[in-house]
Amino acid sequence: MENTNKKLEILCINVNSEYFSSVRRDNVVMSYSKNIQDLKTDKYDILIYNHAFDNQSEIDKLKKMNIDGNSVIFVSKIPFEHSKKDLKRIGINDYHEFDLEKEDDRNNFLELFKKIITEKMEYKNTSIFKKISDKFKNNFDEKAIEDILKNLCVEYGIRNSSALFKKSENDLIFISLDETRFDQSSNKKQFEISLFNLTKKMAETTRENVVLLNQSKIREIYGENNFFDDVASDEILKINFLKFRKKFYGAIFFIIDDKTQSDSFITNLLDFFSDQISIHNEKKFLYEEIKIGSSKIKALHNVALKIEKGDSEFEVIKLGEEAIRSILKYDHYTFDIVEGDVFVVKADSFEGGVNISNYSLDEPGIATKVFKTKKPYLSNDVQNDPEADPTSKLFGSAMTLPIGNIGIFQAISYQKNAFSDLDVEFTELVISSIGEVIERMRKESEIKYLSYHDSLTGLLNRTFLSKEYNSIDRFKKLPMSVILGDINGLKVINDAFGHSFGDKLLKKFSDIFNNCCRNTDIIIRFGGDEFLFFLPGITEDQAIKIVNRIEKECEKVEDLPIPLSIAMGISVKNEKNQKISELIKNAENEMYKKKSIYGLIARKKIISILKEKADEVSKAKGKNLHFIKELSLKMAEKLNFTKEQKQLLEKYIDLHEIGEITMDRNINLKSEENYTEEDWGIALRHPVKGYSIARANDETVNIAEDILSHHEKWDGSGYPRGISGEKIPLNARIVSIAEHYEKGLLGRSYLNPVNKDKILSDIKEKSGSSFDPELVKIFAEIV
Repeated sequence: MENTNKKLEILCINVNSEYFSSVRRDNVVMSYSKNIQDLKTDKYDILIYNHAFDNQSEIDKLKKMNIDGNSVIFVSKIPFEHSKKDLKRIGINDYHEFDLEKEDDRNNFLELFKKIITEKMEYKNTSIFKKISDKFKNNFDEKAIEDILKNLCVEYGIRNSSALFKKSENDLIFISLDETRFDQSSNKKQFEISLFNLTKKMAETTRENVVLLNQSKIREIYGENNFFDDVASDEILKINFLKFRKKFYGAIFFIIDDKTQSDSFITNLLDFFSDQISIHNEKKFLYEEIKIGSSKIKALHNVALKIEKGDSEFEVIKLGEEAIRSILKYDHYTFDIVEGDVFVVKADSFEGGVNISNYSLDEPGIATKVFKTKKPYLSNDVQNDPEADPTSKLFGSAMTLPIGNIGIFQAISYQKNAFSDLDVEFTELVISSIGEVIERMRKESEIKYLSYHDSLTGLLNRTFLSKEYNSIDRFKKLPMSVILGDINGLKVINDAFGHSFGDKLLKKFSDIFNNCCRNTDIIIRFGGDEFLFFLPGITEDQAIKIVNRIEKECEKVEDLPIPLSIAMGISVKNEKNQKISELIKNAENEMYKKKSIYGLIARKKIISILKEKADEVSKAKGKNLHFIKELSLKMAEKLNFTKEQKQLLEKYIDLHEIGEITMDRNINLKSEENYTEEDWGIALRHPVKGYSIARANDETVNIAEDILSHHEKWDGSGYPRGISGEKIPLNARIVSIAEHYEKGLLGRSYLNPVNKDKILSDIKEKSGSSFDPELVKIFAEIV
């Protein structure tokens, strides 16, 4: 028969109780009898037999008791062989015999007794633990916990046991396992609150799940008269905390004997019971988490599909907020997007009363920290968070998440502890989708913009024209004026002042075009210095006014070293069947007519301005161009130059160092002997710059070769090409001698003048090396 009692029942037949005085017998009930025949019950776990075993009735009685062989101890010799056979017949195959009169046998008997008790109790304990575990599998709630605790206390006699569970901050359930004691107390509620607060405080401050309080500690906490005032000095109040994921769930309180029960069955049983609660909580939480997570993931998938279809950043943000609200409870939100170095609030739920405005990226705070570190920040008590700066005293919790590289999202709740780490994880999934979609939209927009716009001016380019050509050709809003413009002298400007200055000039033109045209007009950079305008609904007279307005705006520009000038031709589409290609061609013809008239004027003006700047360089160096020109013309007279040749020589003298305007002024004021390697690198390029400027203008193209050669020497040691002899243009050879004489005679800012004879002697010495020998002879005659 299965023993249902939770204590171990031991029957001793004709055995003195003094034999067991040295053996600890927790949860053990010892029964003593003179004869097995006298017993009225047969529910025993262990039989200890010291009796003459000599009749069939005793064997029959033993058989009815159904005791396992390992649990039978004979402390006297079995007298008859047939009795041993009878024992085997009733299932007792392993029995023991001792003579208690002998000391060794007594010791062996006691060791075996303790061993059998331990094995038997372990078996019973395992059975009990399994029953508790099975009960939790079928039903787990506060009522089930209370029932199990009450049964355990009743069956195992746990003294002063109690359990405390938390439903909410203001609603506590105190489960009394000794109802008569606590129900009679008028201070029960006060005790419940005190015990709960103590337990919660301990649970939050200790890393252990168990706390032991001795008598002095209990009195220190509860005072002299408390519900545990009968706890002996060697007893301890043991508290098993029930914690789940660092949060307080409850506690079980019971008394243990410090000396004898620290590892007892009861202690182990209640420890196991506490563990089972935690395990079940974990399983239940994980199940709910998986269930909720699965539904949220499905929702997130649907949300992601919606967000992907957003047509604008604002629509994507609104769809994202709707998605977050479906998985997260909050009272307010903000989407702050970075524009330049400022956070701009693009969407929020605040209608008034709270100061939500744009703020700088350099402003200290959680928002800027999250954006820069790209790590989320969760604050479940913003009023006491040193890093938070809440704009309202009503705010309890807030989570701040980065939206990729574009901004932040913030959710705010009036409740403390409103958000969990899981909430942050799920919200991050939505936010990352929002960030990815917006960044993709921006990238696509940027790629599209770069594909259709000129990178320098920001105007539309020829790629746009190619793609939209047919659409423009089918414009229904007629008339439509077409203007083609070409900047005058851009090549000269680039050569004289460099391409960076040319780029600045182009940007200036694009600003003027945008200011003089409407937003609906199409302005295209058609080529390097050409611009094409499509003006829907504009008549020819209106187009002429636009051209005039552009020209006047060009004249107003004063912050550039040269005037802005552009030739513009107009063509108008009045009929649907007129082709855009024809209109562009007509506008081009008109533009070239103007360029042939006004372009020459513009180029002459540019050359005039450049000459003035070259003169400024010469004057700064102390050069006397008039004297050089006088000496050179005297040599030309000796060489029988025609009038045209003399005019060309004069033009060359005026412009031969035009390339120096591109050089640093400090280099111009140095002697060549003091040039650094970097100075030489710049100086060697200025003849080439001057040549390019002259080549770009019809008025100066015939002296371009002379300008390129004005630093060449007769023996080929000059620069930039190192040509020699008569390969050097004649004008360059003439002026080099005249300029050398003028330099020595009049001096420079870096050179003192010398007398006529000395400088002439120097020229003669360099005849055949620096100068043309024949020209040196002629020069000696004229001076």
